[in-house]
Amino acid sequence: MTHTKKKPFFLLAAGIILVLSILMGFIGVNSLNARADSKSLAGAGTAEDPYLITSWQDFASVFATDESTVYGNYKLANDISFYGMGWAPKADFAGTLDGNGKTIGGCLINVDSGGNYGIFKRIYGTVKNLTVDNVIITTSLISSDNAVSVGFIAGYSYNGRIINCIVKNSSIDLGKVKSQSHIGGIVGYLFHGRIENCAFGELQKAENTTLRGNQFIGGISGFSQAGVILGCLNYGNIYCGYVEGVTPYVGGISGTSMPLKAEIRNSCNVGNIKYIGAENNDKNFKPRMGQLVGVNGTKCEFDTEYLTNAGYVSSCRGTVDKGNLRKIGGFLGIGTSNQAEFVSNSFAGEYIYGEEA
Repeated sequence: MTHTKKKPFFLLAAGIILVLSILMGFIGVNSLNARADSKSLAGAGTAEDPYLITSWQDFASVFATDESTVYGNYKLANDISFYGMGWAPKADFAGTLDGNGKTIGGCLINVDSGGNYGIFKRIYGTVKNLTVDNVIITTSLISSDNAVSVGFIAGYSYNGRIINCIVKNSSIDLGKVKSQSHIGGIVGYLFHGRIENCAFGELQKAENTTLRGNQFIGGISGFSQAGVILGCLNYGNIYCGYVEGVTPYVGGISGTSMPLKAEIRNSCNVGNIKYIGAENNDKNFKPRMGQLVGVNGTKCEFDTEYLTNAGYVSSCRGTVDKGNLRKIGGFLGIGTSNQAEFVSNSFAGEYIYGEEA
């Protein structure tokens, strides 16, 4: 009798534990998919009365529930931490987010296929006054039919504006990816957009903020096509590896800056750029690595008075290290030799010619 009385209690207890385990698993893994409409947030979504985001649950309810485009005006009311959980935004953003001087981060982002990755996936609107802290982006991906674009603010920006944003204590490692990849400290791929007064990393803490990849890599944008970068700083360290058949384009500000009114102005690189691939004796391998831009087909202007007033000139010297390259068909500096005409002074980086062993 005693045995038969304990059995139902045991089954009940086991059932409770099972339910709790399922719920805890759901909270720990899938809670970022919880659905809440923007209407449930405080505020009206207007410029005068923006939706207020107070927690990671609020943030996830807007950007991680479906693949539609989000409009409206949003404002962070608190610092937001994801507490080490995974983050995978689904929605594109065509509204305005005012970070309000707050911080968002503490999350892991896994690049598991081609596409766009960051706190935001794609930006068509404005993100401003935001700090991103302690975000780790990694991948087990080797190749993809689609390009991979990764940045801490957004993977891709089309006509977007990113203003007064700072990224610190964060890293991207896509060193094994053989597919086309765009890696930026702020945005992976900048297309007809603007990045203004943003910084990747902190002075004297470069080791805490790093980028690692093998194709288009830049402290602010990996690839800039008709994009404008104004008054930006890179303090972070950039590491470029070698993957067979892939040419690196690496710069302290942007890996590539292409024509159609693209500009880089009043921006400075303090971080170090280093080639860390295996020894390469292929003279057809022509890495493009430079202080500001790997390959520049556009306008680079530097107002030295602005830089002096801002206190950047004396420290505006990162290094471009050719590492263990042996034979170089091109050179390290600002890309191909015809790029010198686009640069008004040495802030873009000296020509560093490789020599045959």
